[in-house]
Amino acid sequence: MITTPAPSNGPQQPDKSLIPLVLGVVGHRDPIQACVPQVVERFKEDLRQLLHALPHTPILMLNGLATGMDSMAAEVFLEMAVSRNATQPHAPLHHLLVAALPQHPNRYRIDFKPEEQDRFDHLLMRCHAVLHPGNCAELRGEAAPGEDLPSPDCYGRQGIFLVRHAYLVAAFFNGGETMEMGGTGQTIALQKGEVHPLFLNVDEVVAAREPGAMIEYHTPRHKNAGNNERPARAYWLETKAVNQLDATLKLPAALDRINASLLASPATISADAPVQSMLWRHVDQQAVQGKQRFLLCCYAFVGLGGSIGFLLTFQPYLVAGLLTILLAAVIFPKLQRKQKQAFIENRCLAEALTVQQFWSEMEVEADVADLFRTQTNTNMAWIRMVLRSKRLQLIARLAGFPGSGAIAPVSAVRRWLEEQVHWLAITCIRYKRCDSRCLWIAGLAYAGALASAIFIARQPTTQIAWLPEFFFIIFVLSLGFRELMGYADMVTRYTRSREQFERGLQAIQQAMATNSTEQQRTMRLKCAVEAVGREKIDELNDWVTSQLQRVYKPVS
Repeated sequence: MITTPAPSNGPQQPDKSLIPLVLGVVGHRDPIQACVPQVVERFKEDLRQLLHALPHTPILMLNGLATGMDSMAAEVFLEMAVSRNATQPHAPLHHLLVAALPQHPNRYRIDFKPEEQDRFDHLLMRCHAVLHPGNCAELRGEAAPGEDLPSPDCYGRQGIFLVRHAYLVAAFFNGGETMEMGGTGQTIALQKGEVHPLFLNVDEVVAAREPGAMIEYHTPRHKNAGNNERPARAYWLETKAVNQLDATLKLPAALDRINASLLASPATISADAPVQSMLWRHVDQQAVQGKQRFLLCCYAFVGLGGSIGFLLTFQPYLVAGLLTILLAAVIFPKLQRKQKQAFIENRCLAEALTVQQFWSEMEVEADVADLFRTQTNTNMAWIRMVLRSKRLQLIARLAGFPGSGAIAPVSAVRRWLEEQVHWLAITCIRYKRCDSRCLWIAGLAYAGALASAIFIARQPTTQIAWLPEFFFIIFVLSLGFRELMGYADMVTRYTRSREQFERGLQAIQQAMATNSTEQQRTMRLKCAVEAVGREKIDELNDWVTSQLQRVYKPVS
């Protein structure tokens, strides 16, 4: 069994890795050898461009190591990318080759011709991790432990696994559809988000995954003629053809910016952090700082909006005030969204990484990226890509430590849940006070406006004619700020989450205390951890939706 390149970096050790770009490979087993050199050269050109365009991002190639184009792509990758790890041992980037096999290695190699078995064994030894049905539940599917799915079902499962985790796929295809389950054509359809006639699961029908990219290399083969009129190389972003590779790298560019920040100023990993990860620490710090900037922005905008409204009460400033408020109605929302978006994105990523870490260590098969519902907000699609990349990293890392035990992860989950319950309880109290404070200020301001209006009506005077408008502006600002912050809605949602987390804590304690077999206890612990993780993601989805809808506009 080949494991990750740093065996000392076990499941409970801090994770200092960068976010990889996952490059999947799919291709024909029987290419026409005379055409292979040209295809290889095109693949090298794109790989070279990819390494240049993302200088701070490691490439993780996910490869089935099948005879033919899969093996060829793996050898090119080892030569061009992974070889840099050896020549620059102190460099922070480590490009990785990870095998994703449809069957146990010893059974899989039986399908190879004798002269190809040595090549397969050599590539297997050079992989940084080898995933197969014996150590990866997603590749095992419905097969019993220790068994493989029958052919061709196992190849269909392999294709789903590859597309699920790879943002960019290098497809070596001749354009001919063989209508074989798990074939190259089906994997390409999956990556584009198209429905293949031999679809296997719900994800293929609803296309729930974020946009995927693909480079399609025309590769003539022996089995069928295919379409020789196809271009030699084509770039795809989902179902849309694009002109060049750079057009597919908008989302990976977000990864590269984060990796550049991690390399420039590595975050210190706190022993008290729920996730011992440099990435988690970085995005958590960014979220905290982003929230502070966003709150300052809200205070400034509300204060400025009130000042503009107050100036409207004076005749000399009426025209200027009306023009200013119209301009502010356009500018304020854009400036708020910029600050809020950064805060929301980093907080979402930190919380989702926490759940994903616990699920991976407990071998929960659910995918956080699938549950994080941001399909309607394309600006957050990169978060789902990061989650899939880190999930694959965790799967590969933990595959080398089978049966590492559930007690240590559960202790971390329990500590995290206790912190969540405590934080939610304090936050609900604080938000209730803030909500009451806003209502009290609004009530007093309204009373002041009413009293001053009655006073002026009985004793007309121009000296305090502005006072009712002043009090009324405070009244409106108080209610507007309350609505902008969403105190009441968040108290309701956080109260529910706290109750659910308390139930999760109770379930974990009962599972640990109940006399039962190790298998039964592990099953109950996995169930409890998955339940609280789903609740956290549900809370996160509600919070994102609520926050994105709340924008302060002076006109309203």
